[in-house]
Amino acid sequence: MSILRFTGYLAAILLGTQPAMADEKWWPSPWGADDEAGNTNYMTPAKTLAATALIKQGVVVKLGHDYHAEMPIPVGRVFALRIPGAPTSKPLGSNRVIYNDEFLTAEIGQVGTQMDGFGHMGLTLGDEADRTKMTFYNGVTAQQMMTPRGLIKNGVEKLKPI
Repeated sequence: MSILRFTGYLAAILLGTQPAMADEKWWPSPWGADDEAGNTNYMTPAKTLAATALIKQGVVVKLGHDYHAEMPIPVGRVFALRIPGAPTSKPLGSNRVIYNDEFLTAEIGQVGTQMDGFGHMGLTLGDEADRTKMTFYNGVTAQQMMTPRGLIKNGVEKLKPI
């Protein structure tokens, strides 16, 4: 039996025996109906100190990455950064300060590095056009969460420091 056929059978069995996520109510969170921090609620000074006991080597890891045209970008998305002038300004004031401006054309999602909040992905629990049935973390609906200027609930800024 080919691996592809076996994988297909396995997927059919697993999908047929598992209840759909949309059938399960996964909210409210253990931290209450108004929680927007999720598992970052576990992050405490005591947990941080306990984590230091796990360190075996002094390895330094770079968490930030440079933004550039060759970074991972899905097909059809754009990232273009220009620094016009370099520097943009002439010396200003008595201390002759100068600066660079940036011109950025980009799509925020899935361009280079990012951290998604709980408002990034959800499930549609009813009609696909019904924003009151588009459900995200802790049962928050698209109707409750989204505005033309961004999210008012479940944004990444609601996560606790990690």
